[in-house]
Amino acid sequence: MKKWLALLLILLLGNSAHADLALNQTDHTLPLAGHLAILSGSEGVDSIEAATRQADRFKPLASNFIGGFGRQRDVWLRFTLLSTDAQPTKWVLRVLPTYLDQVDLYQPGPQGWIVTHSGDTVRFGLRKMDDRAVSFSLKLNTNQPRTFYLHLRHAGAFNAYPILYTPAQYQRQLSLEDLWLGAFFGVAVLLLLIHVVYWVTLREWVFLAFGVYIAIRIVYFFTYDGLTYQWLLPDHSELVHTALRFSLAWVVATIAPILVQVLDMRRDYPKLARIVWLLGGLAAIFSITVFTGQFAAFGGLLSLIVLSLGAIGAGVAALQWRQNRPLGTLILLAMVIMLIGTAVSALASFGISSGAFLDLYGGQIASLATLLAIHFAVTQRVVLIKREKIISEQAVRLANERTAQERAARQEQADFFAMLFHEIKTPLAEIASAATVLEQLDDGTKQETGSRYDTIHHAVERLNLMVEQNLARDRLGLEEIHLSRQEVDLNELARGVLDAFQIAHTRRLILDAPTVIPTVQGDPEFLRVALANLIDNAIKYSPANGEIRVCLSAEPTRVKLSVQDRGAGMSAEAVARAFDRYWRGAAAGTISGTGLGLYLVRRIAQAHGGDVAIESTPGQGSRFTLSLPLASS
Repeated sequence: MKKWLALLLILLLGNSAHADLALNQTDHTLPLAGHLAILSGSEGVDSIEAATRQADRFKPLASNFIGGFGRQRDVWLRFTLLSTDAQPTKWVLRVLPTYLDQVDLYQPGPQGWIVTHSGDTVRFGLRKMDDRAVSFSLKLNTNQPRTFYLHLRHAGAFNAYPILYTPAQYQRQLSLEDLWLGAFFGVAVLLLLIHVVYWVTLREWVFLAFGVYIAIRIVYFFTYDGLTYQWLLPDHSELVHTALRFSLAWVVATIAPILVQVLDMRRDYPKLARIVWLLGGLAAIFSITVFTGQFAAFGGLLSLIVLSLGAIGAGVAALQWRQNRPLGTLILLAMVIMLIGTAVSALASFGISSGAFLDLYGGQIASLATLLAIHFAVTQRVVLIKREKIISEQAVRLANERTAQERAARQEQADFFAMLFHEIKTPLAEIASAATVLEQLDDGTKQETGSRYDTIHHAVERLNLMVEQNLARDRLGLEEIHLSRQEVDLNELARGVLDAFQIAHTRRLILDAPTVIPTVQGDPEFLRVALANLIDNAIKYSPANGEIRVCLSAEPTRVKLSVQDRGAGMSAEAVARAFDRYWRGAAAGTISGTGLGLYLVRRIAQAHGGDVAIESTPGQGSRFTLSLPLASS
């Protein structure tokens, strides 16, 4: 009956700034929300004497203190406790979250107020209790109300949650928290290690991006939960605060590459991908405010960026889910969880309470669930990437096999024609030899037989030149040229090629060359083919009585061999494309050809370290100049 009367008293007097909080016999956690009074206009009140002199200005606080983001400020809270008969007189007051700058407890003593300083401005080793949160030991007198004051000072998201424990419950609470934090960081570190191994073995960029995201999450929550201050930097509270805020900004920034990569937004939604990158970049830039002192004033914007990223990610994932794409469900689940956790945290950031547990740990629980969902999504994404790569590699392999088969077929055909042309050279040699023998046996009584022997010899020479051209094309393969280099006298070579052409054609073929010309280092067979192609082209595109002039000239480092005709000439487009493989200009008309002649000429010139150029004027003819380096250079 006493318990119920005490509870009824609490309900009736809960809104009174002077109500006593009667502690019942239960051993449960007792939040002080609803049993606090707050000093109105506490700015500038920096002593307990000043606070007590303004007792009438304390107003009931319906819940925990939720202040949201803002500048640094002071808050004075007051509460009264009453321990009834048979109740313990020792209690523990715990104030969360763990990163409050300054928390001072004032409790009445025999000779005035006893103050206990705590918070991040106090070195961790000087705290009265070894707790990652701010904790105070309280001593009550039986059936005698005691009034306590809390002075809090903080910059940033100023939210305070005072909770009262019995010593036994306090120890159980610490054990439960250790279990929860151990599970959280154990899973997070395991995920980090998995993705590091994935990155090292598979070299997929998404594993590295997600690994960085997990690592920053671990740093953030390790600091948020007070473990950095408790274990790593107990004497550097400012550095701890900097790490907390900086890692929070980068947690948001690293969401962007994961969304873009996992959802393949650059391919499917490029505009949204740019927006996501922009938001991530803003969060990264926002981290600079940690060092300029502006983070607290504008920290609420970070929550808006997170909500925007989550909304975009959820929207794209929902579209993929409707398209029955495998990643849609996982990412949609991850984004919904992230949005819920972020929304809960954002409420407290903007001064709206969603309950102490959700305010303090809702975001962390949602973060763990999000990490797991994204982990499975990333893994699934990489499976899809690997599958696409396998399909792509198979397609490339099949294409290479087809190319190899086509190349083998072309080589087989080339080998056949090479054999055929070589076989043709044998009877040609026999014809030439027989003609020579007959010429020697001839008694010369018939005058016309001499010219006929010359005709046979020139015809054989012409056929030999045609065979050499085709054999050179075969050796060329249109891909690689293998030269059999030796010193070549271009004067002698040009004269031989002109003599072979002169027999079969009526056009005037003129060789304009100095008596002595420096030699070049080259393959005579290929050079004969190049010159023959240039002369053949000039003959094809010149009038029947036209003149074709072959000129040789020497320069300090090279020899130039040019073929000039008086034909129709070439347009600028034809000059630009004359050396393209298989290209034939409009002027070709019914003139026979394959479009390979000039292409072969340029390939042969380049293989010798030279080049070929065209000078042409429509209606006045063309000049092709083959430039070859001297043997000495």
